[in-house]
Amino acid sequence: MAVILLLDDEKSIRTILGALLKDAGHEVIEAADTDEAIRCVERYPLDVALLDILLGTGNGLDVARHIHDWRPDVRVILMTGEPNFASARQSISLRIFDYLVKPFEPQAVLETISRAAAAKARDMERILLIKERERTQEDLERRVRVRTAELNQAAVNLHALAAHLQVVREEERKALARELHDEFGQKLTALQIDLSWLDRKLQPVQPGLGAEMRDKIVAMMPLVEQLTEMTQAICASLRPGMLDDLGLLAAIEWQVEDCERRTGLKCALSIPAEDLVLERDDALALFRILQEALTNVVRHAQATQVMIKLVITDGELEMDVQDNGRGFTPEACPVSEALGLLSMRERAIGFQGTVNIQSKPGHGTAVQVRMPLVQRVVTSVHGENSPGFEGPTTASGTSSSPSGPVSITGSDSSPLGGE
Repeated sequence: MAVILLLDDEKSIRTILGALLKDAGHEVIEAADTDEAIRCVERYPLDVALLDILLGTGNGLDVARHIHDWRPDVRVILMTGEPNFASARQSISLRIFDYLVKPFEPQAVLETISRAAAAKARDMERILLIKERERTQEDLERRVRVRTAELNQAAVNLHALAAHLQVVREEERKALARELHDEFGQKLTALQIDLSWLDRKLQPVQPGLGAEMRDKIVAMMPLVEQLTEMTQAICASLRPGMLDDLGLLAAIEWQVEDCERRTGLKCALSIPAEDLVLERDDALALFRILQEALTNVVRHAQATQVMIKLVITDGELEMDVQDNGRGFTPEACPVSEALGLLSMRERAIGFQGTVNIQSKPGHGTAVQVRMPLVQRVVTSVHGENSPGFEGPTTASGTSSSPSGPVSITGSDSSPLGGE
């Protein structure tokens, strides 16, 4: 059923058409002139307007124009007994749906009305679908925004948790190292002193008297010395004291020398001539990243050389660790090895830094660390070098000629070369 506006100045035509349309199940609203028709357009929810063009006063095209401006969804059908070019041209500009020429057959009227009502219904369905799609799109976008905010907050929380766990872990390491040094280390030192005292006291004894006891004491002394050295090594691995006492650069030099001594890996170290005074947590994070990088080189890279470079450029502290090992495909890294890389990245996030891993099978691996630098330059404790970045210094302290930035692409151009 459609709501139809019927405009004609002849009452007989309105009566005949009104009865025809009502019998077909439509609701008909009659108007005798343009003013009344315009009021109906503004008042009723119309589907179709059946308008006579030539009226006693006014013109049906005026009503069609009002409908075009106010209710463009209404389908307009014009009725005329004298079709002409001028009215046809105006009809095109007003997007008139169809024409009925008087006299007209009732069936033709009903068919035209049915087509117009069906077109209006299709338009309404399309409008409803568009609105529903827009509502659905808005709902999806809202859900995406909410979910994205939740995920971002979860990422922030995870980073905060990781940073907190790192702090807790470092505090536990520091406390354990202190306990080992103060308690176990001191007791071992006291035991060494007591054994030395017993050895001196037993030396004047005549041969055969206490010789077996003295041999046992002599055998025990190297074991105690080994335990003392092991305790010192464990304390250093838990929390290197020189990081707190002498600063980051001294701790890096010690770490590289220790790696070279323990593993036989040839290490080249390049650091600034001036010492860096960083926040303790930042220095510790950078030192731990270096430790993790060197550990990965020793465990997985099968490398013979590794270059460590620390340089300050454009307000950033940059550390590159590059080896000449077998390399790997980062995307295919096993979970057991990826955890170490993830740990380095999490530490870097703590000081708004980044860790970039570049590697290629057969061409080594480069670890690039970048962090914004807020620091003070102090007098060097590593020699009388002039300010600025010097050439690479090996772990043993020898210097090579100055060089530019280390290549860290992991390609054939690497200064360390592939395997």
